[in-house]
Amino acid sequence: MLNKLPNSVSYVIIIFAGIILYSNTLHNSFVWDDEYLIEKDIRIRSWGSLPEIFISSLSLPSPKQGNFYRPFQVISFLFDYSFWKLNPVGYHITNLFFHILNGLLIYILAKILLQDNLTSIIAALLFLVHPVHVEAVTYISGRADPIVTAFCLVSLILFLKYRNFNAVGATPTRWLLYSGSILSFLCALLSKEAALIFPFLLVWCGYSFRKTYPAGIGTGLESNSEFASKQNRGLKSPATLPFFLLSALYVALRLTLLKSISEPHPPIAPFFSRVITFFNVIVRYIILLFFPQDLHMERRIPFLNSLFQWEAILSIVLVGILILATIWFRKYSKEASFGLGWFLIALLPVSNIMPINAAMAEHWLYMPSIGFFLAVAIGVSSLWKVKVFRYVFILLIPAVLIFYSAMTIKQNMVWNDEISLYNSILKFSHSSARIHINLGVAYAKRDEYDKAITEYKKAIELYPDFVMTYINMGYMYSKKGMNEEAVSAYKAALSIRPYAADYISDELRLIYSDKEVTEMASRQYSGHSLSNLELADLYNNVALIYDKEDRFSDAVRMYKKAIETNPEYTDARINLGILYRKKGIYADAIYEFNELLRI
Repeated sequence: MLNKLPNSVSYVIIIFAGIILYSNTLHNSFVWDDEYLIEKDIRIRSWGSLPEIFISSLSLPSPKQGNFYRPFQVISFLFDYSFWKLNPVGYHITNLFFHILNGLLIYILAKILLQDNLTSIIAALLFLVHPVHVEAVTYISGRADPIVTAFCLVSLILFLKYRNFNAVGATPTRWLLYSGSILSFLCALLSKEAALIFPFLLVWCGYSFRKTYPAGIGTGLESNSEFASKQNRGLKSPATLPFFLLSALYVALRLTLLKSISEPHPPIAPFFSRVITFFNVIVRYIILLFFPQDLHMERRIPFLNSLFQWEAILSIVLVGILILATIWFRKYSKEASFGLGWFLIALLPVSNIMPINAAMAEHWLYMPSIGFFLAVAIGVSSLWKVKVFRYVFILLIPAVLIFYSAMTIKQNMVWNDEISLYNSILKFSHSSARIHINLGVAYAKRDEYDKAITEYKKAIELYPDFVMTYINMGYMYSKKGMNEEAVSAYKAALSIRPYAADYISDELRLIYSDKEVTEMASRQYSGHSLSNLELADLYNNVALIYDKEDRFSDAVRMYKKAIETNPEYTDARINLGILYRKKGIYADAIYEFNELLRI
């Protein structure tokens, strides 16, 4: 029945499935990095910022985090702001648009490669409804993955149409398809760094379909032989060369003209440990794709340090079997082999061979999972031809899709606001001091002081050396009129970082006289000498917390202190300008933004 569906009906099914699944996200709030990438990024307020967007990194709270060059992601926020300002609804609509678009593109790609509607619609729907993608779709700032995936799929589809075009010679239509493929790849590079793997996926596609099947062997999709025969030149053809040259040019620009925003992330483990842990992560990803349980941000994966650990041995063996299966499948189902190979190759950018900021994240599965779902759909389509299995799948396929859909709808609710998100993460990462601090700040913004204090105390137990936790807790106590407890918290902060006196002077007046506070604030810190950039970053981070807690005067004081310490530290001036504008103090806001132009 599904094989006889016209394309238009399949498109409608995919579109409506996406809308139904993610309609409950439209009224979710901004969470996590949305504050910095949307609410506080002045570049998305005007199209006049386009030149700056192309020479700067994502607007994260610290310069040390600014090694993500993704101008198209920022431009997508700029587009949303033009229509929706700071209403999250419009941003969620854009995320949903890209996710549905990717579902449609996967269907189109599968039809081109497989010429089989059943396999194509199953692959597209599995991708669309799977709950592991909630992190990339429901989280607004996670949209870099859907965007880069969309551009890569468009590039691949256009390239295949170019290779498969019936006309002989350099016709305008063929070159239009080819140019569109290269342009789409360029857009992918400007969306997320993971696009660098695309030329290898392109070669893998050419390799996978370079020969026709022998008669009687395959998945029953032998109608694809004509397509495969036209791809015989796919691997050897120079048509893929511009993609590699564009990648090389991108890397060269990141290492030269854009070097200031391309600092590598410091390794979170030794190289050998990162490599063997990646095998374990691949196994964890496969388990998540089959059984998407315990989905959450801030995954903490223990790094493996020896080849003789049982987790390392088991993981290497299982991944080795998967690689051998990918090779073996080429004899019987090149399409399934292609899907498994896509999955493994697309995971390489997040393998931690080149250091990144985590070992594992659900949103990193967004593009690799396409190959996995293609392989699964091909397996289902093959077994569908066996009468016994057909009756099983008539019940199993809808059941799986409904089960995944229900999980997706439920997982969307986790991202409703910061409090629901952080509480959900803590169920799985209860030892994360950062999440306890974030949850405390979220409670403080709602004036739920007791809950905020509870979270700060938990954070201190886990990480007793972070001075800002004591300062935040002290402020909560002072808001409750518990001055003795506030004094104790501020003293604890000073015992850890004596220079903290400089930026909690108002709070210290609860304990000391004005003269004593002035002396303490002017006292030089005798420990590690902080650079101007580090001090400015520190002041800015304190100001951000004050800003979150709606402590206007304190936030302004800290932003100004950051600017005085390092006049070229743009983050503080940007944040101060936004704060003034948020409070309706437009003259001061304009002044700060104008000062940015002088830097």
